[in-house]
Amino acid sequence: MNFLFSTTAGLIIQIIWFLGMIALAIAVSPFKKTHLNVMFKILCVGAAFIPMIVADATVPGVSDTFQSIHTTPSTVFLTENHYSGRSGELSVNFAGTRVHALDKKTGAELYNALGSYSGGVSFIGSNGDNILLRIDTGFRIINAKDFSTVKDFSLTSLQKDFAEFKDGIHEIQPGSNSDANPVYLKIQANDAKIYSYFPFENKLTEGERSDNTASSDFSDQPVDTKKYLEGKVLDFDPQEKETTILYYSSLKKDDSILVHLDASGNELWTFDQSKQNLTDNYYRQSDHPPGLEVFIAENNFYYFNIGGFVVCLDNSTGKTVWTTRI
Repeated sequence: MNFLFSTTAGLIIQIIWFLGMIALAIAVSPFKKTHLNVMFKILCVGAAFIPMIVADATVPGVSDTFQSIHTTPSTVFLTENHYSGRSGELSVNFAGTRVHALDKKTGAELYNALGSYSGGVSFIGSNGDNILLRIDTGFRIINAKDFSTVKDFSLTSLQKDFAEFKDGIHEIQPGSNSDANPVYLKIQANDAKIYSYFPFENKLTEGERSDNTASSDFSDQPVDTKKYLEGKVLDFDPQEKETTILYYSSLKKDDSILVHLDASGNELWTFDQSKQNLTDNYYRQSDHPPGLEVFIAENNFYYFNIGGFVVCLDNSTGKTVWTTRI
């Protein structure tokens, strides 16, 4: 099924259509009158070029960048900006935000859904397999396993549900999204009071919840940038003192390499994207060479998107557990 949505499949379909219509124009003369047959052949030749003309507006499955990747107990959940047309050509139109969910154990795609949301879709937090998304100016809790809607709410509905907002709501912002603290939204009412709203529990408390969660920013970890070009720490194990670094082999940045180091800086394993055959024709033709775009570490496994593929990697060995083209 993935092949049907690839650039290669689109090109093959265009060639078959073109040859078929030309053959039809040459071999078939369905009318008795000559001028009608001439018109028929002209129409066939013109129709042969239609897929080539409209291809940029109809090519499916083209993404500019993957925005985020998250995990729930059962799924790996990704969001991307979705475009019709091919990057680098004349017609590239924003079509909306597409979300994907993969089975966490096998990598099998559970679904992908495209929404034409002018404000986009952004991940806020999760509770089990339920995910809180911001969609345009509203919010939705979905079940990540099947994309079914659990609950919709908005600024207007919150004003109706809670007497604290009788004077209206000024602003809603995401609060803590960590596992250590329940997911909440910071709400400022028009009377200047601050509230914390917990959407999974449908509970409201006055004041903003403090977030004592340790930061996952590893920018303070040292990287040998002479050895690892533009190296960036993606993960650090404070107990084993092991570090995972993303770097490039050249300034062209047409590859992404993961290297896992022990406490002494010895390389335990490497994952070189250029040796994995993880690019399709779209990315070869694109202005944006494939690269590791989104990354998450969880329970000794790494999940990341690269060149249109999602990869699950065993952190202890560097071996690929599964790979899925989306």
